[in-house]
Amino acid sequence: MVVVDAVEDRDLMLIAQALGEQERLPLMVGAAGLANALPVSFFMQEQQTLPVLVVAGSLSEATRRQVDRALYEGRAEVVDIDASRLISSSYALEIASVAEQACAQLGRQHHTILRTSRSAEDRHLIESLCGSAAISRQQLGEMLSQRIGAITLQILGQARVGGLFLTGGDIATAVASALGAEGYRIQSEVAPCIPCGTFINSELDDLPVITKAGGFGSDSTLCDALYYIEEMYSGH
Repeated sequence: MVVVDAVEDRDLMLIAQALGEQERLPLMVGAAGLANALPVSFFMQEQQTLPVLVVAGSLSEATRRQVDRALYEGRAEVVDIDASRLISSSYALEIASVAEQACAQLGRQHHTILRTSRSAEDRHLIESLCGSAAISRQQLGEMLSQRIGAITLQILGQARVGGLFLTGGDIATAVASALGAEGYRIQSEVAPCIPCGTFINSELDDLPVITKAGGFGSDSTLCDALYYIEEMYSGH
């Protein structure tokens, strides 16, 4: 323990300077005057860019192109969701498997995309899935959205992410519900009609959330959104 005293304000500045020159910053205990003498850098934590979780639950061609562009440019990794498994009696295993894969990629600091559709042919599977489960298209959509929301919640409980990008209104609603959100507060725009904001009174109130209609946007929209969140963390 080292005890120092000050007679003038200049003494406090010298003490603060000496503290800043130490290899390891010591625990400082003193009057408010010492805190006022410390440089701003003492109170700032270095911002760390965290990976973004993208939930691409839309079957639209626009969303597929946006995901393909992000993968082609090496901007993200992907985890495919098997819709047939997600509506089966063993859906909990698919939820756990997808969450585990996504958490592993996020842990390596990779932007990670949850994808339900790899090709245009996947749209034709809807009728088959409805038939096998004996449910309507609306019921199928609600079931898939709810369980994708559960996957998202499980991932967010296990991995550190810097933001969410949600495609499709049903997906955004399901994720908000899974997080217990009471609303969505728009703070800015990534592009026209593509807002960035935060969920209100959710499990993660301060997490940036970008939402987009499934069939909306250009091929570069997803890449633009990833860059937008990266810039938020860089302080630019």
